[in-house]
Amino acid sequence: MVFSSSYGDALFLLVQTSIIALLCLLFSGQFASALLYLTAEAAVLWFLFLSGLPSYDLIWSLQAVNMPIVAISKVL
Repeated sequence: MVFSSSYGDALFLLVQTSIIALLCLLFSGQFASALLYLTAEAAVLWFLFLSGLPSYDLIWSLQAVNMPIVAISKVL
């Protein structure tokens, strides 16, 4: 599988958004929510990238849904 630079950009945005969300939870005093968020995100990332369990159809569908989400977020 060949990865293009858009995967690197998406990974950077994922890390950046995750750090911001985690810091928002921590600074608002919601430590349990921050821990739950971090655990849930780690579990999802493990499932998608390291487990080998998701099918190519699921990966393709998630990538296809990502495009309209990014386009709408640019407008907002």
